[in-house]
Amino acid sequence: MRFFATQSTLATLQTQPVVFLIGGDLGYKNFGDTLQLKSTVMFYLENTQLTPVLVMALNRFNSIHDLESLAANHRTDKFIFFTDDGYESPIDPAESRLKPVDQVAGASTHLLHVYGGGYFVGTNHWVESMTHRIATFIEHFSITRYLLSGGQLDEAGAPFVGKLLHEHRPLLFGLRDEESLRIARSHLPQYKPQFSFDDVTELMLRWVGKRRARRSPHDVTEGIAWHIGMTDYTGSQNEAESIVADIVSAKDMYPTLAPIVIQAFDEPSHIAMDSLQSIVQLAGGFPYSDYRVVNLSRMAVDIDHTTNVWPDVAKSLSGVRLAVVSSYHSAMLLILLRVPVYLRAKNDYYESKQQALRLAFPYEDFIADPARFLVDLSDLIRRRKSWMGSLRRTLRREGFYVKSRWRS
Repeated sequence: MRFFATQSTLATLQTQPVVFLIGGDLGYKNFGDTLQLKSTVMFYLENTQLTPVLVMALNRFNSIHDLESLAANHRTDKFIFFTDDGYESPIDPAESRLKPVDQVAGASTHLLHVYGGGYFVGTNHWVESMTHRIATFIEHFSITRYLLSGGQLDEAGAPFVGKLLHEHRPLLFGLRDEESLRIARSHLPQYKPQFSFDDVTELMLRWVGKRRARRSPHDVTEGIAWHIGMTDYTGSQNEAESIVADIVSAKDMYPTLAPIVIQAFDEPSHIAMDSLQSIVQLAGGFPYSDYRVVNLSRMAVDIDHTTNVWPDVAKSLSGVRLAVVSSYHSAMLLILLRVPVYLRAKNDYYESKQQALRLAFPYEDFIADPARFLVDLSDLIRRRKSWMGSLRRTLRREGFYVKSRWRS
């Protein structure tokens, strides 16, 4: 692996303590990954004196314009970019004014936070590459203190994560769901795994809480929300027939509900088959010709907690009586908005997500009586607050400044 940074980032590394952030968001505009990163950034900006430095995959970007958009989307110019072995970036680092990063002075004053995502799931073949990247980053930058939170783990991924933790022992090891925690406690008990819940939590709760003035009932159209993911990791890439059948059955049951299409991955179809791409893929099988699109991915990009910019997601989804989605974080948002939601699951990866959000129930039962399946996550949110307390105490113990009155 090779590492590059802007001149601004290199100057920051020489003069002040930073927190490197690596996790689910490596540069793709995915709703959940963007929120996990932004929520983690928000914590460090509001509660510590550490400067967040975002770690991204240079291979992901095609032009200097893409890098400029990335900086605008995250309201920062503090990035470390990496290239994986055997992959050449379309961008020439020299032309983009990126400098190679060989060593970092004062590495002992810095922190690495591996924030959340599903990349420790071995059945998706992500865990080997991700643990290699994390280990290489730690060794290249001589990181002495790091922690992990919000990860999803399966049996196949446990050996790879175990190797990483054996070679580089973390300060904290947090998992986002009960099944991941059970696996970690079974295979990796020596690293004291804890339940951290999801790293979007603080930002998502604040976002949902930013409800604007209530709309008049006459301005609200009752609707049914659909998110259709057919990217290979969803297990639905060959499920067109069953997807169409489920949508048609719901349309027949609720003919007066206006369709709302949720877009959660704002990338071309060769990267992700999200709702709009999937509707095309269904070749006329999507039974609506007139529908409204709510692009959660772009809303996530537009959030800026430092200037109090919060897209009005509650307004955009007002009137939704039920939702059927293939996106874990879209499902979590809808739960917090008090919308009955069904999360499609066609493989073990998504069945684990279903269980994590308490959405493991039959589709037919849900469609027949959605209100019966409203989910309450308040106890998981309380446990998240406990995790955040552990994080705060750990940072203080390690000598990092943490505000005595902190925001969550």
